[in-house]
Amino acid sequence: MEGRTAARKETLPSKDSFRFSRIAVLLWQLSEDIDSSLEAAGLKRMDSLCEKLNNDPRVIELRRPEVNVQFMDTNVYWPRAKSSSQTLLTGADGFDALNIPNPILFKVRVPEKNQPKHHGADDVPSDTYWAAWDGIVLVVLWDQNTEIEPLSGGHIVARILEDAVEALGDSLYEQACSPACKNIFLHTSMLLSYDVDELMEEDILVTKQANEGVVEVTLPNFVAESEFETVDWLHSNLDGIGRHFGQVKNYARRLMDIESAIDKEVVHLLQHYYSHARLMDLPMRKSYRLRWKGRRWRRHARYVLAGIWLSLANIEAMKRQWGDAYRDYQGYMDDCGVNLIFAGDVHDDVEVVSALDMEYAASAIRQVSTTLDNRLNAIAAGGGAIAGGVAGALSTLLTSGAF
Repeated sequence: MEGRTAARKETLPSKDSFRFSRIAVLLWQLSEDIDSSLEAAGLKRMDSLCEKLNNDPRVIELRRPEVNVQFMDTNVYWPRAKSSSQTLLTGADGFDALNIPNPILFKVRVPEKNQPKHHGADDVPSDTYWAAWDGIVLVVLWDQNTEIEPLSGGHIVARILEDAVEALGDSLYEQACSPACKNIFLHTSMLLSYDVDELMEEDILVTKQANEGVVEVTLPNFVAESEFETVDWLHSNLDGIGRHFGQVKNYARRLMDIESAIDKEVVHLLQHYYSHARLMDLPMRKSYRLRWKGRRWRRHARYVLAGIWLSLANIEAMKRQWGDAYRDYQGYMDDCGVNLIFAGDVHDDVEVVSALDMEYAASAIRQVSTTLDNRLNAIAAGGGAIAGGVAGALSTLLTSGAF
């Protein structure tokens, strides 16, 4: 017991030091489909990544996880809005992200001057970090000599992971709060402490701090025995809600991208509709050339209409997926307060998705569809009348003995 206590005291931050942690959703974007051989291929991928990290001079220690390959998994995510409208329609741009059952643990040491500065802030807090990553959720830990949250803390870890993943031919996808946001991590950081009196009953306890963007997280005293135990414990308590948070963010962004594509297509359709209506209002002698030039507008309009209807169906399907993910995310909201870490980054998405209403688009395309259908009905009716007249004339000729 004395030896355990001594080891614990050595790894606890000193009274002049503060222990911080941050969490990010960094998706291991696979370059190929491995679902048909997920267990073997996933394990091989993980071992290859561990080898790449181990050979990186910036990684000074790595602990390969023991995994049950039956729990190796992939999840489908969607990229940000660089997609064409066609891939937004078909979903062909979705990618698989590999999820390892237990995280890879590693320790990084990089001189502060060689680390990236977030938004140019000269506040790199440490040259040493401990990290846990399972292909989806990254947790980073470090000690610093001030209680002020640094903007640049931990970014070097993400860069090291990115280098290793890209060396395998895969990619690292940062699920940021918005496409324009360059912050790899959640906007809320964690200031850690340990339950030295061993009074807490929870696995983790999160309370709001006075400092904006920082929550205080209390952990059981036994995980203070090593930084690796601390970061592993944090990951095990946050990876569940972190995965569902990532899905909530990813699906919400996809919904907004599809909505934006629908808006553009509706405007495009109505512009064609207006141009055609304007031509119909002009005398034939002044507009016959323009009418001839735009004679195929109905064919193009039907193509656009079909795409918008499909997009509306995709919106409804994605809203159900988002709702399922959000309910799973809410399932982690308990007395431990872990939702305080994520709440600031998910609030806007909830408001946007809840306010999503595509009735205006449906009304617009119904109007154009009705116009096209009425013309077809008129053509059909006219053709029927002509056919009836011809048939009647032939009948009269035949009965009169003209033939």
